[in-house]
Order: sequence, then structure tokens, then C-alpha cells
Amino acid sequence: MKRKTRSPKKRPMRRDLAALRARTAADVMSKPLVTVYAHQTIEHVARLFIDRRVSSVAVLNELEQPVGVLTTTDLALFAKTNAGQNTEGIISATSAHPAWPSVLERMVGTVSPWMSRRVHAVAPSAPLKEVVHQMLKRHLHHLFVKNADGKGLQGIVTTTDLVRELATFL
Repeated sequence: MKRKTRSPKKRPMRRDLAALRARTAADVMSKPLVTVYAHQTIEHVARLFIDRRVSSVAVLNELEQPVGVLTTTDLALFAKTNAGQNTEGIISATSAHPAWPSVLERMVGTVSPWMSRRVHAVAPSAPLKEVVHQMLKRHLHHLFVKNADGKGLQGIVTTTDLVRELATFL
């Protein structure tokens, strides 16, 4: 009697470490980049966070040049300072938090005073190792990716993008 041999179970293909090391900022970035202008209202940005399900936006000047970044943390600080709101849960702006409608009604003011004025960015060809190093070194959850000409921004790498990329290797 002939013995049946088992064929090995097919596993999902794991990508190797060399492939991970070869990945760049452009490979994992989210785009299109969500942008606002420094003169726009905080209420407008808060609605963008909810509608676009993002936690940061690049702030541009009238010449379309990046001049800052506004995050949900900045928005929560604004809410606490100006609207007298309890910011519990507000930082997760992408969810429909029950406090948002009342907070949005009272968000009067522009982006400029509340944005961080440092725009951290890497070249699209930057290896992931450099992206991760910059984010850890600067305590960032968002790192912008420059245009090929280095003058503007084309995308953003977030911690979520990095985790999503890492998951494809597990």
C-alpha cells in the first residue's frame, strides 16, 4: 500500500527583512496630504479632522508653502483654553465624540496661533529606518514627505502607516 505524503501547508508569503529595509517614505506615506491655510478657522480644521479621519494637517501660507502643522493635540489644547471644555476623548478627533458638536460651535479663531511652526519632513527616497529614527528622535506621530523638488509636501507618514507596513512582514 502506498503511503500518502502530505504536501506542506501553504502559508501566506512572508516578506523578508531585506525587503523591509528597501522600503522608503514614498512607499508607505499616506496621500493626498490634507492641508489648510494659516488664516482658516479652527472650526474648519476640526471638521476636516472628523470628515477626513485624520489627526494632523499641514498648514500652508498664501504661496502654498508649508509653515506649520496642526494636530488633534493642538485642537484639544485650543478647546480646553478657549471653549472651557473637558478634553477627555476629544483628542481622538476621528471618532464621533459626543462633545464635538458643542465644542465646534465655540471654536472661534484661526489656525495660526495654535499650530506648531516646525515642519519636519523627509525626502521621498528616505529609507524607513531614517523615517522611524526621525519620528522617535523628535517624538513625532506624523512626518511629512517632501515633493521631489524639496519645496513642498506630497504626503505624510504616520505611526499607523508604519504599523500597517510592519504588519505585511509578520
